[in-house]
Amino acid sequence: PDYLNLNRVYIPLNALAASGAAVESLSEPRAPPALVTCLHRLAERTERLLSESDVFPAQINDWRLALEVSVINTLAHRLTRLLKARDPLCDRVHLRPPAVAALTIAGVLRGASRRAGRRLLAPSEKPRGA
Repeated sequence: PDYLNLNRVYIPLNALAASGAAVESLSEPRAPPALVTCLHRLAERTERLLSESDVFPAQINDWRLALEVSVINTLAHRLTRLLKARDPLCDRVHLRPPAVAALTIAGVLRGASRRAGRRLLAPSEKPRGA
């Protein structure tokens, strides 16, 4: 864990304080209730932001970049759901390679379908420089 090995904390300190959690709770074997509350609040906030970004791939003109953004968004949604359901101090919240591969394919397909929908909706509105 980065907290113990590198003395790094990736959770905003104000979010920890708002939940009544202490940085030191990151060294516990299981997340105490205050830390769970903090993590769930952050995951909910992240999920809302990710939902707002779902439309980004369709707005990007470069199709490779759009597909990459779609894949990243798909992976981020899944990881956020894991953080809302599991205790990252004692449960696995990383994706195994087969899950990453499946989500990558899903993200590419989702991004490609959104781009196809974009072209069908506005075929006459070709962006400048495209």
